[in-house]
Amino acid sequence: MSTNYAPFEFAVIGAGAFSSGVTHAVSTAVIIMEISHTDGLNLPVSVAILAAYFTAKRFTKSAYDILIVTSNLPRLKKLPKAAYDIPAWEVMKDVAEIGVLTADSTYEDAFILLQRSDMEPVFPIVDSLNNRFLLATVTRSRLSYAVSRCQGHIPFKPVDLRQPSHVEATATAATSLLFPTTPLSTTPTIIRTTGYNSSSCASIPVSVRGSYGSMDSTSHGDESDEFDDDEAEDGFVEFPTQLLQSPIDFAFRRGGKVMNWVTNEVCDPSKLTVLIDPSPFQLMEMTPMRRVDMLFRMLKFNNVFITRSGKLMGVISLERMMTFLGTTTPYQAPGLLRTLQNFCSIAK
Repeated sequence: MSTNYAPFEFAVIGAGAFSSGVTHAVSTAVIIMEISHTDGLNLPVSVAILAAYFTAKRFTKSAYDILIVTSNLPRLKKLPKAAYDIPAWEVMKDVAEIGVLTADSTYEDAFILLQRSDMEPVFPIVDSLNNRFLLATVTRSRLSYAVSRCQGHIPFKPVDLRQPSHVEATATAATSLLFPTTPLSTTPTIIRTTGYNSSSCASIPVSVRGSYGSMDSTSHGDESDEFDDDEAEDGFVEFPTQLLQSPIDFAFRRGGKVMNWVTNEVCDPSKLTVLIDPSPFQLMEMTPMRRVDMLFRMLKFNNVFITRSGKLMGVISLERMMTFLGTTTPYQAPGLLRTLQNFCSIAK
């Protein structure tokens, strides 16, 4: 068998196979075919690239994965096949351990919730603490900004909240490396407000920025007057009781307009208005981890809420997912070498 390919054509075929094996991408074949401008190379280039792709996929990682590992960057490891059918409720953080707001929560409730360092970057909003039907979610940055405006007698002047905000991408919850299995029957039906004590926080001088971290890069209108009063610069201020005990002004965007969450009408947002996500992504508690892993990878989720018929059961954050993948050991089928090793160890 003889071929009429020139040496440069062999080089083109080899270059395509090499790049496909290094990057684990079949799309290299299209690039090589467009560069060569030779129809006779389409078949050998495709065969070489497919062979290199499946061979490299079997024995090595891609160059991008190796760079991420060597740089110690956060990444989602591969989900072992043994964990494919694990239900989501075994991995989630139970609702009793997360901070929950209700539709009628006050700024004082939000302030107490923000003081805790073990809370998630996104807080769920439920109808009541007894029913726990998930209604919406609010980010920690938006909530902390609204609470910080309660430092003094700030007038309710309109502010532009229509600019897209920078959603917190990294989770802050401190999760353990081992997730104890929580039976469905032991899930509490009544939740007490975490850390809430109205008598102990009525007149506590607190620095908002020092209590629950510095503000992120969320756009809240004119940042020059965000902390323009002298009391905020000192860091210690007496919160006005009237503002703290008033219900949180929740709102959401629709068609480029800011709508009030209660009246569902167009409103003029103020410094104390908190934008929410009225349609958080939800999964059933029996969803297998194979689908949860695919959603985190394909849709780039930071949080997934687990519900049962709309009732909030828990949450799986990106950090919790990474911890779960890091502690799950892949199942290895017993081969001939392992069988011989076990036999030798027993014989000794």
